[in-house]
Amino acid sequence: MLKTTFIAATIAALTVGTIAAHAAPIPVTFAPSVAVSGAANFTADKLNLIDFSRVDLTGTNFTENGFLQVNNASLNNNTFDPAGNRSTYSLYLAYTASGTQTAPNFNGNSSGTINSLTYTLFEAAGATTFGINSSNNAFATNSGTATALATGSLINGTTSFSATPLGAGANVTATFTQSLAGFIVSPANATLTLAAAFNNDSNIINVFNNGTSFTLNGGGGDITFTSTPNPVPEPASLTILGAGLIAIGAYRRRSAK
Repeated sequence: MLKTTFIAATIAALTVGTIAAHAAPIPVTFAPSVAVSGAANFTADKLNLIDFSRVDLTGTNFTENGFLQVNNASLNNNTFDPAGNRSTYSLYLAYTASGTQTAPNFNGNSSGTINSLTYTLFEAAGATTFGINSSNNAFATNSGTATALATGSLINGTTSFSATPLGAGANVTATFTQSLAGFIVSPANATLTLAAAFNNDSNIINVFNNGTSFTLNGGGGDITFTSTPNPVPEPASLTILGAGLIAIGAYRRRSAK
């Protein structure tokens, strides 16, 4: 399932605009100050994540809800903690997904398809607490106001689950639309693609409800970035547009006489 345990699996391509396939990984500069005053910009080619989620099966249909906390970041394989992250501000994704899989429980191996997924990228002022509560639901408790930075929805996705060794995985692509302009400083005028991978162990997963549900409590993963420049209008297109505007102006002048 999305952001769940798996071995050598790649998940989640979230894009700004449309998918940009086969582009090289790039650094991205973020500006958390757009939502929380005083937060410093940082540049990274990887965001390192901690996941908290719950998956439930009804027959062979599953639903999933959870959060991805941005724990720290990396640039050129050097991991660092952005100034103020998890204290001055908190970054995280909240998501919900659904789909089908080939088995009615998590007591054996199965594969599946994600049919829907929506998410919101949030920035909250101050620290945010994540976990799994006594009802086995993922939670995020903000100490300050949370602001939506971006939203997205599913393009396509598949899932897998392994009972021995215990693990699960997914491959997902989804759209990414900024809700608050200015969060991504560079690359400018580009479509970003994010690809994430997660590796969790049996200490993270809790299977319950007779094998029809499981939770992830503190799993690890990361997101890397690629970019494709947005197309620039061709000169001919600009000429046609200019001619059209001139014609509209001439028509209005004639109509005013």
